[in-house]
Amino acid sequence: TIPCFSMSQPFAALLLNGIKTVETRNNLMFAGYEGRTAALHIGRRDWPDDKGWRKQLTEAGIPAEEHDKLAALPKGFSRGQVCGLVDLGPTLPSERRATQHPEGAKAGWKALERAVVASRTDMGRQATEVRGVRWLDKGVAVSGQPGVFEVERAAVGLPEEAPAAVNEVV
Repeated sequence: TIPCFSMSQPFAALLLNGIKTVETRNNLMFAGYEGRTAALHIGRRDWPDDKGWRKQLTEAGIPAEEHDKLAALPKGFSRGQVCGLVDLGPTLPSERRATQHPEGAKAGWKALERAVVASRTDMGRQATEVRGVRWLDKGVAVSGQPGVFEVERAAVGLPEEAPAAVNEVV
């Protein structure tokens, strides 16, 4: 199996398109998954605020005419599907991540807002770096669940993991 989690649109597409590089939650949902690859399930609901993420993209220098393209799922992918894989990095409290910025807390919050594609007031309290994002060749229908849940690797088109090496006794 492989860990899986759901995200609302447009954030799932922004993450898989490499715009969003940090995922925040109000809990330690990703604790214990650092260094692991997880499947990304596209939730069926949209994030209720359509303006905040657009503001962040504009502030990052991304023209308004590109926003919808970056936030859209490619042809053949839809809500209710696992659409990509991500490598989960460390999880730190958002405030700690921002205040440890080399240029100070103000610059740290700005950098975190850009990475999360959300304002400080809209982001979660725990921030997890997300790396190595990649789209699957095709979306795979999976029922979403709260938190991190497990899906069969074969169900999302991945080979089973190689068995661990067995030590020979001489």
